[in-house]
Amino acid sequence: MAYGSKDLRGERYIDSRDLLKRLEELRGDRDDEEIGLTEDEAEELKAIEAIEDELPSDGETLVREDQFEDYARELAADIGSIKGDESWPLNCIDWEKAARELQMDYTSIEFGDYTYLMRSC
Repeated sequence: MAYGSKDLRGERYIDSRDLLKRLEELRGDRDDEEIGLTEDEAEELKAIEAIEDELPSDGETLVREDQFEDYARELAADIGSIKGDESWPLNCIDWEKAARELQMDYTSIEFGDYTYLMRSC
């Protein structure tokens, strides 16, 4: 079964709505017995179904854990905490510590071979 959407496992950032849409695509119309899933698609379906109950339908970003420090920097710029074009004092900020503190508001989810962090609801 060929789908327009791609496998999201391993992506840096994933919108929960995209995962739910992909789940719907993979489940498809099971009335047609001739249409089946590839082995990879079946694994992907199983992985999404394992976290389905934790996914908010209103859209939350899942951030791959190893990318969280970069995400913290981007978030700081997006919310106006930093402009991003200055070097000092930004080059003095302990972004690892800032990311750890931000992570306190996030919960972890195992998806595929990765741990993702998603804002706690």
